[in-house]
Amino acid sequence: MRSTALLFFLAGTETSSAFITSLVYCMGRGVFDLDELRDEAVRDDYIEETLRLYPPVQTIVRFAAEDLTLQGVRVPRHSAVLASVAGANRDPRVFDHPERFETGRSRKGSIPFAVGAHACPGAMLAKTEFSLLIEEIVRRCSDVVVTRDRLGMESQSFSHPTDFSVEFRTK
Repeated sequence: MRSTALLFFLAGTETSSAFITSLVYCMGRGVFDLDELRDEAVRDDYIEETLRLYPPVQTIVRFAAEDLTLQGVRVPRHSAVLASVAGANRDPRVFDHPERFETGRSRKGSIPFAVGAHACPGAMLAKTEFSLLIEEIVRRCSDVVVTRDRLGMESQSFSHPTDFSVEFRTK
């Protein structure tokens, strides 16, 4: 029980803090006028598109339940299979112009929280936290600006943008 509680705590805090960095980075790049993010539907779409482009978890491991062949490769039962969340979220067969930040696109195929039985149980809580954070930034700030941008990506445990500075301009 204790190990499960610790897992949920670490998974929730580390992934959320990594993703908040991505949210702020996109806000500072001027992807949206802050006033537009007052609208909950626009805010939700902004969060989904940021999750698609900058998922905090880049890869997930699953184990084959049975012997199978995956794109011509034999995978024995119990073998580890590494799935790229980031790759799936930028698949040009699923998303037109996958490298572009475009709200309003279909979310079909985007898997930042995984899917099915192994989907993240905290996904709705995380999205609510992100929405409330954006709401508070919009309430307090007239603008968010990236002032130094030599974007790198840190990806030791959870992926997030690095090597940039941001200025929060208060109202």
